[in-house]
Amino acid sequence: MRVTRSIVMVAGLMIGAFVVPAGARAPAALPRLADYSLRVGCCAGIPDDHAGEPADTPGTPGSWSVTDVRYADRTLTFHARFVPPAWSLPVDAGPAVLFWGLALSGGRGEIGYQQQVSRGSLPIPACLAKPCVFEAEISLDLDPLPTIAKGVRGFGDPAASVGLGLVRTFAGGTWLQLLEAQGDGPQQTLRQPGDWSGHLDPVGLFPVATAGIRDAAAAIEAARRAAGDATQPVVGTPVRFIAGPIDCPSNDARGLETADGDRVIFDAATQDGPIDTTVDLPVGTTWRVGHAAAGGMTFAVGSIPLIVVVSYECTDRGPLPVAVQVAEVVSSEHSPSPAP
Repeated sequence: MRVTRSIVMVAGLMIGAFVVPAGARAPAALPRLADYSLRVGCCAGIPDDHAGEPADTPGTPGSWSVTDVRYADRTLTFHARFVPPAWSLPVDAGPAVLFWGLALSGGRGEIGYQQQVSRGSLPIPACLAKPCVFEAEISLDLDPLPTIAKGVRGFGDPAASVGLGLVRTFAGGTWLQLLEAQGDGPQQTLRQPGDWSGHLDPVGLFPVATAGIRDAAAAIEAARRAAGDATQPVVGTPVRFIAGPIDCPSNDARGLETADGDRVIFDAATQDGPIDTTVDLPVGTTWRVGHAAAGGMTFAVGSIPLIVVVSYECTDRGPLPVAVQVAEVVSSEHSPSPAP
C-alpha cells in the first residue's frame, strides 16, 4: 500500500546569538546560496530527545530515500520515501506524521557550527500493509540561510542540512514508532543536487507515555485526529515497572523489550529518581528485561496484573539490569515498594 501527500513549508526563522558587533572585522566572503553544500539525513528530524535506539536484538532495518531533488528560487524541493521496519506487537496501525528540520551548518574557525532554522510536519494516513510505503513531496524555503550565515563571526563552509523523521501511531495513539532517517551521501551542492538514501534503525514500538515526546506531541495528536483515527487502545494487562535511581556516567538503562525490539521503557532509571510506571501490555506477549547472562529474565503477560522490579548496576557498557523480580499482583494494596 502506498500513501502519498504533498506540502509546501513556510520556514520559521530563528536568529542565532553569534552576531557580528558594530565595528568588528567582517567575516570572509561566503559563497552564493546555490553553492552551499547539501546534506540530508545528517541531523534530527523529529523535534525531541526521544526513545529511538536500536533494539538489543536488531531486526531488519527499514529504508528511506530522497529523489527528484530540485533547487530553484531559493527553494529546495524533493520527493521523500520511507519504508519503515516491521513491528510484531499485536496493535493496529493508525496515521503517521512526517517531520523535517532545516539547519544551517558549517564551521567557525576550528569549531563546528549548526543552528536550527525551521521545522515542519505533514500528516499521512494509516498504512496497513507490511511493508508500508510512505511518500511525500516537500519544499523547503532556504532564503533565511545567507542572512544567518552573514551574522555568524568567522563562519565558513556553509551547508543546508535537512533532517527527516517518521512517527507512526498505533492503538489510538497510545503506542508510537519513531524513525529517524540516517545515512550519508556524496558531496553535493544546491546548484547540483542529487539523490540521497539511508536506513531506518529497527526500533520497535513505545507507549506514548514513555517515549519522551514533548515538542512533537501536539503535531502527532493533531494528525491522528484529523485523519479520523479509528484504532483503539490496547485492551491488555497492567504491568507495573519499577527501577531505582542510578548514578552512572551513561544513563541509557535498558527496559522491557520483546525479542524483536518492541520496547516499553527506554530510559528506565536516571539520576533524577526512581521510575514507577504502569503500562497495559497485550495478553499473550512475551517481554525481556535485560540480558540473560547478567541477571535478566523473560516473562509472558497473561490476564493477571504483574509487577516488575529491576536493580541496575554500572558497567563498562553502561547501566545494565542485574536483578529482576516479576510477581503477580493479587491486590494493589499490597504491591511491593521500589527497592532503595
